Amino acid sequence: LPVGPGVDRAGLAGVLRGVVAPVGVVSLLALEESAHAVGGGVSAGLALTLELVQALGDAGVEAPLWCVTRGAVGVGGADRAASSVQAGVWGLGRVAALEFPERWGGLVDLPESVEGRVGDGLAAVLSGAAGEDQVAVRSAGVFGRRLVRAGGAGAGEWRPGGTVLVTGGTGALGGHVARWLAGRGVEHLVLVSRRGERAPGAGALRGELEASGVGVTLAACDVADREQVRALLSSLEAAPVPALTGVVHTAGVLDDGV
Repeated sequence: LPVGPGVDRAGLAGVLRGVVAPVGVVSLLALEESAHAVGGGVSAGLALTLELVQALGDAGVEAPLWCVTRGAVGVGGADRAASSVQAGVWGLGRVAALEFPERWGGLVDLPESVEGRVGDGLAAVLSGAAGEDQVAVRSAGVFGRRLVRAGGAGAGEWRPGGTVLVTGGTGALGGHVARWLAGRGVEHLVLVSRRGERAPGAGALRGELEASGVGVTLAACDVADREQVRALLSSLEAAPVPALTGVVHTAGVLDDGV
């Protein structure tokens, strides 16, 4: 089914309702790397894939969904991820797999050149013969996603210095992080929340941290608003506080990812 860049969730659901009992859905939407109208660095392919996942549920389609990308992942050696744009669909796909396991097929990455052996491998994956749901199909074979132990020396112990900004800093989790940072030697903390100083418990938390010798700034900022974040960072550059050396993101809203 052709899908134009202007289609939305409702439009997709309407089209899908007209398809008679599909046994599977293969999406090539991720291959579209142009910028989406929503902005923020989101590709049209990523946005349309999200619309498709939602529309399939709206239309009551229970057939497994397979999302195809090209160059989004690497299999090692000279085969490296070539498209960071399409890699975003792999993040979205893993969320969809957790939320909708009953109608999830998987993620399939193809190479730049698709020849006979790649086509055969893709057919095997879509038929379920590979027994994997996150795969890269290459001329050398079908590669399944695995965790492998990283080499190299162990990470050193982090000792925060200067100023550290904590989003959601006046919440329960943010407060624990702030106390941990204070115990590790941070000089100044910027605790960010939507309500700032008016957040419940913010004053008591500041008093506790300052008593331990740490400078504290309580800032009201919606970190989902780019302009507000830009203004906050600009104000810190002009403020008489140590340089910003780290950010800990603890702000969030509990809801379905898709």
